[in-house]
Amino acid sequence: LVSFLKISEGDVLEIKIEKMAVGGSGLSRHQGAVIFVPRSAPEDLLKVKITEAKKNFYLAEIIKIIEPSRFRKAPPCPYFDRCGGCSWQHISEEHQRQFKHLLIQETFSKFLPEGPLPNFEVIPSPKDFRYRNRIQPKVQKSRVGFYEQGSHDLVEIEDCLITEEKLMSAWPKLKKEISAKKITEGRYELFLDESEEPRWYEMSEEKDSLGFSQVNRFQNENLVNILLQWCKDFPDKPGRIIDLYAGSGNLSFPLSATFKKSSLIMVELHQRLAQVARKRALEQNLSPKQFEVFCSDVTRFLKKFQLDRNDLVILDPPRTGTEDLVMKSLAFARLKRFIYVSCHPVTMARDLKVYFDQAQLLGFKPRLEKFLALDMFPQTDHIELLAEVRIDS
Repeated sequence: LVSFLKISEGDVLEIKIEKMAVGGSGLSRHQGAVIFVPRSAPEDLLKVKITEAKKNFYLAEIIKIIEPSRFRKAPPCPYFDRCGGCSWQHISEEHQRQFKHLLIQETFSKFLPEGPLPNFEVIPSPKDFRYRNRIQPKVQKSRVGFYEQGSHDLVEIEDCLITEEKLMSAWPKLKKEISAKKITEGRYELFLDESEEPRWYEMSEEKDSLGFSQVNRFQNENLVNILLQWCKDFPDKPGRIIDLYAGSGNLSFPLSATFKKSSLIMVELHQRLAQVARKRALEQNLSPKQFEVFCSDVTRFLKKFQLDRNDLVILDPPRTGTEDLVMKSLAFARLKRFIYVSCHPVTMARDLKVYFDQAQLLGFKPRLEKFLALDMFPQTDHIELLAEVRIDS
């Protein structure tokens, strides 16, 4: 403990990285202290400088790579060392997926230690680069780029290697417009619209992009197909499908088209996205009995809505996860099954724990029937997850 207290900001240490941690940094234990180092890799032997002392851990930056890890590769992006967009470009893609697999297992064993995860794979993205169809560049002193990692200092860029070429083709025009309008500070959204044309707007205009609802449309296709297959595998066909946090209908419309005899209920708080879904439903001649869109907070909706055991519920909440009341409602309804889609292992594991704890109090034992990860965001530590929970009748 004494040596632990000796470490302070500005200290230079020699450390070895043990593993990757949630958040994308490498983790080292040095004299009892936990140190997180961005842009490091397991087995790296490093000379680092402590940049911040927190209550239970330290943050450090690499001064020198003494012995590089076998998992390293040369990052292809010239901005990688400074730009905060990609956290794992220095790790080979195959090992990125391995580390994501390990992080998921570690996270779930913390929250749900009694139930091991079903065997699962991490499905590679069809594209490791040039997959993003939506980015949010910043403007600072009339320069355009992205923030440096962990700061609001701008890194001016000419190209982003994880962004679709179709979208990057609009970069010079965007810069020209910013220059012509003499904009010195601001935030933009640059996205591909439904016709795959690049568009942009200033974020302060309080508009919302209607680009593809998933940032990686190539991997999103796999996500939708796998979800549909899981839904078809269940012996009972659902009377109703309830899609919570439905966005503009990324999952709702394919589900409705697959299960034509089921009625589909979409719940989305965001007014603009709910409007887009309503418009699409009209264009497809879907009657309100077949396809209904509720513009509502999910918790408020479930307080009034009576779930039935045979309903098929799909949840796809934001990174922050869902509220306890939502998971408890699913347990009280004793649904035969539900499917949870998530882009954050920690919030998904936390939410499922709330559900399993509630089920135990109610005296029944559900199980994680299926589990899968999709590498939706290569070159970063983020991952997309799918879990199916079932109750044996």
